[in-house]
Amino acid sequence: MSVFKVISNENNTPEILYDKIIYIMNHSATQLDYIYGVNVNPFMAYKEMIFAKKVFGKMQGNAFLHFVLSFDNEDKINFSTIMEVGKKIGYFLAYNNIVGSHQVLLAMHTGTDNVHFHFLMNTIDIKSGARIDLWKPELYAMKDRISEILQSYDLSTIRKYTLADFKTA
Repeated sequence: MSVFKVISNENNTPEILYDKIIYIMNHSATQLDYIYGVNVNPFMAYKEMIFAKKVFGKMQGNAFLHFVLSFDNEDKINFSTIMEVGKKIGYFLAYNNIVGSHQVLLAMHTGTDNVHFHFLMNTIDIKSGARIDLWKPELYAMKDRISEILQSYDLSTIRKYTLADFKTA
């Protein structure tokens, strides 16, 4: 199974956003051809994401969402096809009915044992200025749609639920 997860950041500030952008675009992990932006120029991502926050007066609160998609080791990986998959998922994250219209920066990391994508999404909707609230039902709906995209390329679908999701207090 492939894995799609939200990376939690305690200090999810604009300064940390800058550090995350530098991290996912690191030349030792990726190449220029494997970096892409939806509603954002990848090489101006920080300035453009901060500008969107300033326009709507939303500099406080969480600055971004960070997702990672790791492919199953059994999947046959062709970098150009996988990049196409990553772009489709990036567009889905940016323009879907679940969370609105957002800026998304993505980078495919190939410098590890497991090819994976990092997606950084601005928490501010660029059309309405609303801040994203991502709860479990929205996350599960996102995972369902991402699994459909993966399946259309004959790639392993993502794990949707974990045992922790069903534990009660």
